[in-house]
Amino acid sequence: IGSNYANRSKIRTENVPQKRSGAVKTLKSSPRKRPRPQTSDKTSFNDLNLHS
Repeated sequence: IGSNYANRSKIRTENVPQKRSGAVKTLKSSPRKRPRPQTSDKTSFNDLNLHS
């Protein structure tokens, strides 16, 4: 039981920071990267296609 509990605690401690960092990265990157660059890229590509 002791070994199983230790393994579970290790898995939990290892998974928690990864999930937190991943969530923080997605929260920080998604609002900044998705709305602004995608729209700018789409408009730029559309403008190039229309002009060409």
